[in-house]
Amino acid sequence: MSKKSKERASLKILLRLRPYVRPYLLLMLLLVVVTLAFGVSDAGRAMLAKPLLNKVFARGGEVKGQLADEAFLLTLEDRVGNEALAKAKVPASVEVSRRDAIARSPLLLGAAAFETEDRLGIEPLLERTGDALRETADDLPPVPADSPETWDLLARGVETQLLALEAHKAGLDGRAAFLSVEARRLAHDAGFLLAWDTLLWVFWAAIGFALALAATNFAMLYLSRAIAARVFVDLQNQMAAHLLTLSVRFFERERRGDLLGRLTIDLGHTANLFSVAVDVVVRSLHLAILAIWALCISVELAFVIFVLGGLFIVPLRLLGRKIRRNARKRQAMTGDTVEVMQQLLGGMREVKTFQREQHETKRFRDVSGDVLSAQIRTLKARAASKAWMQLFNDIAIPVIFCIGSWLVVNRVFGVDVGTFATFLGMVLLMYQPAKILGESYNTLMDALPALERVFQLFDQRPEVNDVDEPLDFEVLKESVTFKDLAFSYDGQHEVLHAIDFTAPAGSTTALVGTTGSGKSTLVDLVARYADPTQGEVRFDGVPLSKLRLTDVLDRLAVVPQENFLFNDTLRENIRYGRLDASDAEVEEAARLAEVHDEIVALPGGYDYEAGERGDRLSGGQVQRIAIARAILKKPQLLILDEATSALDNQTEAKVQVAIDRLTKSCTTFVIAHRLSTVRDADQILVLSEGRIVERGSHDDLVAKGGAYSRLVEEQLEKH
Repeated sequence: MSKKSKERASLKILLRLRPYVRPYLLLMLLLVVVTLAFGVSDAGRAMLAKPLLNKVFARGGEVKGQLADEAFLLTLEDRVGNEALAKAKVPASVEVSRRDAIARSPLLLGAAAFETEDRLGIEPLLERTGDALRETADDLPPVPADSPETWDLLARGVETQLLALEAHKAGLDGRAAFLSVEARRLAHDAGFLLAWDTLLWVFWAAIGFALALAATNFAMLYLSRAIAARVFVDLQNQMAAHLLTLSVRFFERERRGDLLGRLTIDLGHTANLFSVAVDVVVRSLHLAILAIWALCISVELAFVIFVLGGLFIVPLRLLGRKIRRNARKRQAMTGDTVEVMQQLLGGMREVKTFQREQHETKRFRDVSGDVLSAQIRTLKARAASKAWMQLFNDIAIPVIFCIGSWLVVNRVFGVDVGTFATFLGMVLLMYQPAKILGESYNTLMDALPALERVFQLFDQRPEVNDVDEPLDFEVLKESVTFKDLAFSYDGQHEVLHAIDFTAPAGSTTALVGTTGSGKSTLVDLVARYADPTQGEVRFDGVPLSKLRLTDVLDRLAVVPQENFLFNDTLRENIRYGRLDASDAEVEEAARLAEVHDEIVALPGGYDYEAGERGDRLSGGQVQRIAIARAILKKPQLLILDEATSALDNQTEAKVQVAIDRLTKSCTTFVIAHRLSTVRDADQILVLSEGRIVERGSHDDLVAKGGAYSRLVEEQLEKH
């Protein structure tokens, strides 16, 4: 399969999740809205760097000019001396610095003789003050009423600077110097107010974004996990419901350990996959918002990110394919591990009896070793992917630093310090969702094979289905007829051939023969566990395939040779035959099955736990509880498959009485190796190699001296 075909197959598998996601579209829409709000808040937080740098910290860029002004004023102080300070006539009650006194002294500002005596070269001072005034003016709000104190300070500063320029033109450099320093001070005070306002705005905006991020992050995580959990539970429930629609033959054909592996381990990986799939959607949206915002900040810098992103994705996809390939092998081998473990636990008596502990240990070690090898290869690919993501980040950040710094220094594309810092912050914010997205992609590739195996079960279809318009079935009035019936498990080798007989309603038909003669297969067709490959089973002349299957099963009870009890109380195990039965009816059924006295003798009586598959009971007790279950159902059709095989002679006689009571109102099919239990059957069919070789009553068949007679003689010799 080509790479594109594999990708299309992966997409098809993910698209098959749509029916399970559809009920939660509103929640998913809400999740998208919350994610967008989270992304916008995250990007908005990064955007705060620009005003913080350009309007607050950029004031630190004036330090060099301020130092020059300080040096200039100190020079003036040295040249003017204390005499000028004395002439300033500053009131003692006013706390001002020595330089402020010089700058504000009307006498000094009017001392023309001083300025003309020595030219000071104040052009740099005037230029610095002009730049400070312009920068402050650019930052002012458009409406004076929004910041009256700042507007007043700037207006006074501009007016003072104009006076300084006029003084400079007139050759009064001293006057111009003091006026320009005063204008610079006013600009600085106005800038400080602006910076403080900006800082307060940035602070409260940062608090707002923090609250928004906390709220949206909580909602995003909660919704994503809740949706994933709901979808998983729906899938789990539908899987259980789907498996119950499959025919009995499916479970006989499939390995139980592999099915358990799909229902436990694979479904567990699938649960993880749902969370990851939601994470992929959420983080992709988050990343897209940050990328769009970065594009709005600087197209040129964003282009660098997109190029680097392309280089990042290619190795990630290659490693993702490797992860999926190894994960597929691991999941298949995990089913083998569960199968071996299931057989080990189920056959513990045999293991202990034949002392095969070391053999089973080696067998399990070999299988688990194969799983470990595939798992290690998967982990190796995931580790390489994670290392690549870290390496990419460690390389990408210095590259962006170098390119951005070059653009800022050379004033290319209008990128200033604030713009670059904001863009860099946006890139740093991208790292976390990009990292999660990369890890989620790897997890998705790891879990996809498990999802494939789960959907393989969903693809199974029941082999027995109702026709489009099935007929109702209420009471068997006439007979069950087998007409020219044949059956094959694999479509090639028939196990039943040309079966023709009629079982009148209310009669008992016994099926006897050697092991493998087709007895159990024949009664399976009565229960419609499978449909014949040729011929028909008819109820009152109507083909069984045309009757509603649920109606037939409602009127049918089966007591197999190997009975199954649930790990529940004995009362509930018997009540399984009819869920609405009262406790009194349950106990009456147990009495008829000759097991009531033994139940009440157990600790807790009917509340005694049966254990796994009835392991806490004897074989005879398990079989009689199964018979009680069938008695409680009051069926019209009854199948007894070696129903008394696990009973001793005394108990068998008691249960046979109960069975005789039950069969009087049923059409019964009995499979028996112990021929003493079928003496009173209305008809006995002797099967050999899938064919009916003899039929008749017990006495007639014994008198014939054929196959049945030989079976009777063999059993008499054994006893």
